[in-house]
Amino acid sequence: MTKKEIIQQVSDNTGISKNGVKLVLEETLNVLTESFIRHESVYIRGFATFNIAQTKPKKARNIKAGKTIDIPARYTVKMRPTDNVKEAMNTEQ
Repeated sequence: MTKKEIIQQVSDNTGISKNGVKLVLEETLNVLTESFIRHESVYIRGFATFNIAQTKPKKARNIKAGKTIDIPARYTVKMRPTDNVKEAMNTEQ
């Protein structure tokens, strides 16, 4: 599902204009991004927890060039859905 499709569906479900939904969605994503930049976890009750994790540095192999390269440590976001979201995903429809 794309951002455009999310905006359309939320607009259809709520009756709010697409421009209004787009503005709220974009600002929500900006707030989340700013939290991740500060390495803060985000908890959205009833949906998921987003945690910041740091990967370890590692070595990888470039098969085409036949060389070993170093991949530095970096930060990533891990999502852990709530139990009710997991249940909903695994029920037959």
